[in-house]
Amino acid sequence: MQILTLCGSPRFGKGPEKCSSLYLSEQLNRRLGPGWTMQIEAANPARDLDELARRLAGVQRLVLAFPLYVDSIPAGLLETLAGLEERLAGRPGLDQIPVYFIVNCGFFEAVHNELAVEMAELWRKNCGFGPGRALAAGGGEMRQAPMGRGPLKTLGKSLDALAQDIAAGRSGPTLWAQPDFPRALYQLAGNLDFRRQAQKNGLTPRQMKQ
Repeated sequence: MQILTLCGSPRFGKGPEKCSSLYLSEQLNRRLGPGWTMQIEAANPARDLDELARRLAGVQRLVLAFPLYVDSIPAGLLETLAGLEERLAGRPGLDQIPVYFIVNCGFFEAVHNELAVEMAELWRKNCGFGPGRALAAGGGEMRQAPMGRGPLKTLGKSLDALAQDIAAGRSGPTLWAQPDFPRALYQLAGNLDFRRQAQKNGLTPRQMKQ
């Protein structure tokens, strides 16, 4: 059974260490049972939309993974989706291919992804694909803990649920996952990291306060 995952992050080429969308896609792939094959490809933007549209008609499941950009879908992925919609809308058989979404953001609260999930769902309906489910993840690039434990306990369980739904072809409401970690400490850690980056680039503490 074939699953195609289109990763809409501009950081795709930097690997899962720098690309949260790719990291989450790989975590999902590990949770799929035997008999499933997932191929993860960059889609920001896609290089050959005609070929991609032909391939989509032959997969059993489609996954879109992307980061939140200004409360929306990244421009490069949006270009890909618009081109695919032109080529796929009205094509018979697409309703048998459910689409699943993984949307992540740097905000602590996963609810910031809500509008982007709605936009992706509108694209699915316009193309004629079958309903699936979305996972909306907050917490940015918080990957210090093992997946499914500590701060990432809820995210791990959500990925488990999404993998099970993909295998069964089930649809469902959006899964919301944010760190099992105090928000205040998350902000403190983020501010410390910003200060380190600023100092590395030659900014003084006084300049950072301006």
